[in-house]
Amino acid sequence: MRAFLSYRRSKQALCFWRSTHPYEVDFVIGNKVAIEVKSTTHTTSRHLMGLKALAEEGIFEDFYLISQAPVERVIPIAGGAKARIIPWKSFLEALWSAMVVS
Repeated sequence: MRAFLSYRRSKQALCFWRSTHPYEVDFVIGNKVAIEVKSTTHTTSRHLMGLKALAEEGIFEDFYLISQAPVERVIPIAGGAKARIIPWKSFLEALWSAMVVS
């Protein structure tokens, strides 16, 4: 992610997010995109806990769960927000075509 943002000369900050509870999100870009990465091929609601907690704050717009799941799907997470569960190859294609971070 850092290499991508540098290559694109993006000024957006790359960080991680952690709540006071045990919730965390692997990557947050600026105040728009939140990305959780899991190695599983079968994602469950348990894998979305960090994204759900972050969505409740109402700051971020786009939520992604990147995994080895074979099929992309969109599911509601909190406060009207939706998370895209997306295979890692599809995510990389979307990222480099500026569909994730502009």
